[in-house]
Amino acid sequence: MYQDQVDGVPNASENGRGGPNRSALFINYQQDSFALESSSAALQRAYNTRSTLSGRSERLYRLSSTRIRGIQRGLARYELRSSLPNDDALLSPRWTVLEPLYSSLLDEFQPDKQPYGGIFSADRAPTAEARHYSSIAICIRELLPWGAQRTPILDASIFSLLTLYYGRLHGDAGLVGMSRSSYATALSQYHGHLDRFSSGEALGEQARQRYIGASIALQYFEHLDKVEVFDAGHQAHVDGALKLLQLGGPELLQGSRAFRLTISSLKPVATYLAIHRRRPNLLSQTPWREESPDVEERTARNHLFQIGLDIPALLNTADNNISARTEGVMEQDRFVDLSLHLLLEFGHLWSRLEDWLHELTSNARSPLYWPRSQPHVVSTPRIDEECGPKDRDSNHQLSFAYGTYAGLLVQYWAFQLELLMTMIDLRQAVLAHSGSSYVRKMTFDTLAENKNMADGISQLIFEAQIYLESCLEGFICMQLPLKTVTKYFDRPHV
Repeated sequence: MYQDQVDGVPNASENGRGGPNRSALFINYQQDSFALESSSAALQRAYNTRSTLSGRSERLYRLSSTRIRGIQRGLARYELRSSLPNDDALLSPRWTVLEPLYSSLLDEFQPDKQPYGGIFSADRAPTAEARHYSSIAICIRELLPWGAQRTPILDASIFSLLTLYYGRLHGDAGLVGMSRSSYATALSQYHGHLDRFSSGEALGEQARQRYIGASIALQYFEHLDKVEVFDAGHQAHVDGALKLLQLGGPELLQGSRAFRLTISSLKPVATYLAIHRRRPNLLSQTPWREESPDVEERTARNHLFQIGLDIPALLNTADNNISARTEGVMEQDRFVDLSLHLLLEFGHLWSRLEDWLHELTSNARSPLYWPRSQPHVVSTPRIDEECGPKDRDSNHQLSFAYGTYAGLLVQYWAFQLELLMTMIDLRQAVLAHSGSSYVRKMTFDTLAENKNMADGISQLIFEAQIYLESCLEGFICMQLPLKTVTKYFDRPHV
């Protein structure tokens, strides 16, 4: 165990700049630090004893929200001690002061050369099939080469993001405070150069890439720092990054592999924001969706979000049709016909998601997850001991072959739940407006199936949440799907 602890929580500063296997502090390392066991157990009991959708919805949402707020407060409570000396000079924007720490951070985030090493979960994956990097991991890892080049417009942005992640990872209040100070400097520098980009001034390819890289890094800082995603500041950064991409044009995708992957790391956040707003964005457009010629970039994660980018347009069409019927602009029979046709399009997108899962499972060559009550059905050479509920945590009911699969599957289930919520709305509207007994019977039966399926998928997301919240990277993976599952819990289930 750790030698130095504060209030029962391990202190990461004792071992200096150690790697994750040596001194990292993860979010759920000690369950009692959250003081959430009672609400967790109650939420689990609510799932186990639920009888009808309407009977459990309000209580389930309340308990889930309580747990989520507790996790968010827990992030701040882990900032218990600073590894930095009490020296105001360290908060200086002068780069000569920060340079040694920046160099150390760039080194710390490099892939570990030892087997199963590295700061991210996929670095420690036992097989190539399990190395599915999270979006934050892709963003940080692909920004590192820029940091090594020491480019002023990017350095402050990269430094603030790395410092915040490492500070969160190790519960270090000093590093978190420094990251916020450097973020203010980075934001000022970024806005100081933004007019050159927006004015159409002739800029070299490298300069454009640096501006966009800085924008994406700042977006992920907001994503990690605010915990609650899609507040005004976070949305502004996502929109800013998309605006820069629009100004640069699709030819930006012809840049370096590292730059293409940096853009790719924005795709999950941009996809969820488009779903949140229920309208497509720039990345949904055909010129931005051309498949990369690099086979290594055709990852399961990228493929999943390529499918996800088609969801906002369907949601938007459904909203417009329902609104037109509600306002009396659209005739009843036409509304029913259009809704039935739209439900077929939803079904087609659903099939694409299922095909994605089939391919992922086939490549894994073993079950991706299974009920915890079953014996361990997968033989792996090593599990990621740093991300996953400890044996004493009895609140989770799912086991995963590896944490990287949990991070992917929770995105997949969230997309399914988004589709189901609107499919349910459409089927209810068809029931209310169709005069055909055959259509009503078919719709009624399918509606019941959709509701049961949505209930089951929301449970899977919840159980994956308990698994993923055990480490910082997993918690970041959960932030966006949590927006979906809490929206589902907040719906009136009738």
